[in-house]
Amino acid sequence: MGLPYRNIVISQDMIDAYRTATRDSNPLHELCALGKQETFILEQLAQEQARRAYRDAACARYTVEFKHPIPSNTTVTIELVTHDTDNGTIAGRILRGEKTAATGTFTYVPNGRGLCPSNYCTDASQLESSARAAHIELGIPASRFTLSTDDAFAAALGIGSDIPALRPLAVGLSSAALLDRGKDLIFAEREQGNAPVYTRHDILLFPNSLDMDTNDELCIFVSFAKQGGRDYRAFTFAENQEKSPLYAGTLDLTFVPERIVKRMLR
Repeated sequence: MGLPYRNIVISQDMIDAYRTATRDSNPLHELCALGKQETFILEQLAQEQARRAYRDAACARYTVEFKHPIPSNTTVTIELVTHDTDNGTIAGRILRGEKTAATGTFTYVPNGRGLCPSNYCTDASQLESSARAAHIELGIPASRFTLSTDDAFAAALGIGSDIPALRPLAVGLSSAALLDRGKDLIFAEREQGNAPVYTRHDILLFPNSLDMDTNDELCIFVSFAKQGGRDYRAFTFAENQEKSPLYAGTLDLTFVPERIVKRMLR
């Protein structure tokens, strides 16, 4: 039996629902899908496959690369390409016609509570330290959000689900924290006609993220590191009101002339 795929339309209503729920103010998303929205649309299909092996499987890590923007009201094909049952990894992609819009690899463990890669704990500790670095050095407070039922249902609508989507909501809010933390940089680039565009995400999801509930408070740290040219890496770390870790990872982005982005949307 082949691996599953499906065709869906990513409508402007879906985009608006997800961007509103996750407080993403990037004006590009008046025209195209959000990176984390694409991620969790693909992850839903991967999770269905993972649960054929483990009924209670949950994602513990994902890496997604963004290749091409998806305009609103576009039909895309979401498909899985490999499933390595030995280490719980599932790879998939989103196709926009003949163009690959995004590729992703998702790692699943039973209950979402086991250790995934052997370096998981080391990576998590390093990512947390990197994300907190600028906040400690500059005395900048972290971004704070409260999860709500309305936002959880809006995030669900954004990824084509009818089940409140707390994990996609919580991870999606890291973009709002990034836009707030990097507002001076982003403003300067926009003055030159450049738009921030995600290129890659690598996120570790901690077991506590499975226990989130509405009215939980999120505290999200973001620190930037320049990679060269107009490329940046943002380190992010999120915890709840009890200071239990929820997720940590890297969000790679670059700044692209808006005229080029609009051309890619054609």
